[in-house]
Amino acid sequence: MRAELTPPVLDAVPGSPAHLTVVVTNTSDVIAAYDVRVLGVDPRWVEVDGEPRLFPGTTGTVRVSLTLPVGVA
Repeated sequence: MRAELTPPVLDAVPGSPAHLTVVVTNTSDVIAAYDVRVLGVDPRWVEVDGEPRLFPGTTGTVRVSLTLPVGVA
């Protein structure tokens, strides 16, 4: 599996959603499903749109939104 983030660095402003795209490539020889998670923040602040199920050699796109609450540094 290979994952590419766009943008590679995300600047998030508390109270406003910040968006990124994850392009996942299945580099294995079998069909695979992928679950994208954001670690290190409260899961309630994150919205993930998509769970790609990919044939070998194909790619899928997942959109991620992160909204930090106001008052978070």
